[in-house]
Amino acid sequence: LHKMYGLPFGKKNPFTAEVWFVNKRLPLNLEWTISNMDFADPEFKFVPLTASGKYGLRIDSAETFLVKIVGNLSRFTSRDITSQFQGLIEQNTKSAIISYMTYNQVRVTEISGRLSELSKAIKEQMSPTWDIYGLSLIDFYVTSIGIDTNTEEGRRIKNAIAQSSVQSITGYTWQQQQ
Repeated sequence: LHKMYGLPFGKKNPFTAEVWFVNKRLPLNLEWTISNMDFADPEFKFVPLTASGKYGLRIDSAETFLVKIVGNLSRFTSRDITSQFQGLIEQNTKSAIISYMTYNQVRVTEISGRLSELSKAIKEQMSPTWDIYGLSLIDFYVTSIGIDTNTEEGRRIKNAIAQSSVQSITGYTWQQQQ
């Protein structure tokens, strides 16, 4: 067909076409991580936190996705999605985690028990953002939130929590230890 269409043009076909294949299956294995998140805890003052989890996106509009995200790249993988949207995920997730913890008066030591609620709140906040890229956010999970022990403040807070646990188990106070 290529040669036949090219006959009137000196055997050179002026018409070109590209075929793109867009995988529309649901990738639930996209991971995210956040560090450098400062939270004003009532007991420990400012606490450096880290968070991580997974999310799932579905391509709803292949044309919008190809035009706005892929562009002229020859290949686009789930790793590219994660790196492309790291800033978006980090900004929205940090904001949602800190807002949730502040509004619900959740302390650092209690947050692990609220990961399901927090995941739902973040998903609701982030869902509309993906529409302009031809994507929809299917699931968003926060799998862990913890104190960032890579910082000096985080190590001190972690040690203070551990020491407080030891004192409550053995039944003595800080004054008695001193």
